[in-house]
Amino acid sequence: MTLARRVAACTRGGTAVEFALILPLLLLFLLGAMEYARLAWVQSTLTYAVQDASRCSAVRPDVCGDAAKITAYVQARTGLLLPAPGEPTLPIAVTVVADPTCGARITAEASPQWILWPIFGARRTITAAACRSRVA
Repeated sequence: MTLARRVAACTRGGTAVEFALILPLLLLFLLGAMEYARLAWVQSTLTYAVQDASRCSAVRPDVCGDAAKITAYVQARTGLLLPAPGEPTLPIAVTVVADPTCGARITAEASPQWILWPIFGARRTITAAACRSRVA
């Protein structure tokens, strides 16, 4: 038997080759799922912080009575969010606008950077909003 036939007939190492072909796709799927789960966590945390600040401004105007206090309150509630590598904190922009239908609308925006890969492109802007009215 010639060397070429022996190499072609040999099945040892086939599993390693198959694993090497599948591994990049598996890692892409796994790490992509982790990134999107982190973005869902950021969205959930930001929504909770804005709703909590809205509730605080309605019931405790001494703590959350003006826009500066509401901004500080939201940023304190989102302090555990992971910033991008090289940034000290995740930048969060909070706006408080008077709204005739609900009293005041509190909106927060965050733009988290992809941590694991820059493959996914630019930052995604995540927005959360809540409306509050004064308790009589």
